[in-house]
Amino acid sequence: MQTGSTAQDLSAHLRSLINSDVGFPGEWFTNEHFFDIERERLLKRSWLCIGLSSDVPKHGCIHPVDTLNVPLVMVRDSSTLRVFHNVCSHRGSRLVNEPCSGRVRLVCPYHGWTYSLDGALKKSPHVAGASIHEHSGWNTQLLGLVPVRSAEWGGHVFVDLSSQAETFESWIEPVAERLALPPNSRIARDAQLAQAVDVATNWKIIVENFVESYHLPWVHQELNKINPMERHYQILGGHRYLGQGGDNYSGQQMYGSNLPTFYPEADRSRYEAIYVFPNLILGPFADFMFSIIIQPQSAGKSRERIEFFFASDGALEPEYAVSREQAAKFILDVNREDVAIVETVQRGRTSPVFNGGHFSLPQEATSLQFHKMIAARLLAEPGQSVDEVLRLPTQDIRHRTIATGDRGSNT
Repeated sequence: MQTGSTAQDLSAHLRSLINSDVGFPGEWFTNEHFFDIERERLLKRSWLCIGLSSDVPKHGCIHPVDTLNVPLVMVRDSSTLRVFHNVCSHRGSRLVNEPCSGRVRLVCPYHGWTYSLDGALKKSPHVAGASIHEHSGWNTQLLGLVPVRSAEWGGHVFVDLSSQAETFESWIEPVAERLALPPNSRIARDAQLAQAVDVATNWKIIVENFVESYHLPWVHQELNKINPMERHYQILGGHRYLGQGGDNYSGQQMYGSNLPTFYPEADRSRYEAIYVFPNLILGPFADFMFSIIIQPQSAGKSRERIEFFFASDGALEPEYAVSREQAAKFILDVNREDVAIVETVQRGRTSPVFNGGHFSLPQEATSLQFHKMIAARLLAEPGQSVDEVLRLPTQDIRHRTIATGDRGSNT
């Protein structure tokens, strides 16, 4: 479909995609027009992950973050997380440029307008003339910072820029039930291991690569030797999540870990790595957890914020420093291999002959369902549930066994 197509053409195109097993053509990954559509109609209308609870760990902590070209600021007011548009109500100056702590006010660097941590305007110096700090014609209650609907879960911060998404509780419930993350009190972040990675690819290619294990024998050859493709299974989670799992995890085998664990002995070999729509990847293992916050930048550029978490009962002690570094290195090495291949895919999709690809459902049902999730959300009318547009399955797909021909169990 060409860039200048009408809304009717776009709708017809999306409906043809959800009724077939073909994905988006190349221009949906390379053309800024389509990225703009996704940003305004998809990403800004979803519960978008923008950072960590630990970015603002205590009262008076302030942390700016730009999301989809929208300047925001996270604030911890007593124990309450608040997110505001990072813009002064006076003349539109950006309020905060760097993270800070121990503050009780946000002060505009332009004219000194001052806001409390709940966003209320407290001072507008000299607003009615020299040393006259109140303007009789203004209602200051209407001049506070503009709040953004926000929520915390699993140590991460989410926002709804549209204020129109469903409640966070109902949106996250299926994900929370599937992952059963350790409680926040048991999760400790090692800030020294965090990385930010710029990736020359469309954000959707990062996701569709992450949720399938078909590429392991070629892209992750060392990983595939100890955790082979056939031990993985696909995870379909309707319109909420996608991912892959397995029952062959061993931190000791993979990177020599002796870390304290989150889970009891019986659960330590099982793992599931989940993509939470639209931009969060979570990988809770027995002895550590990683997350990747995908930050779409443009049609061909994304940024990944990669973070690592460990069991809080001593795992951050110096005696475990080497194990923590080895665990992080394991993930970062695998991710570097993924970055190289998704950038290759991005370059390939500039070709005019790429028309959506061909999906192997025993291997790539997750990647195909991701395309359908996007198409259904773009088709949904205001107030309409995506399930009304297209109902997507929630099930696990396991590899068939060669010996018996059994297709494996679906749940």
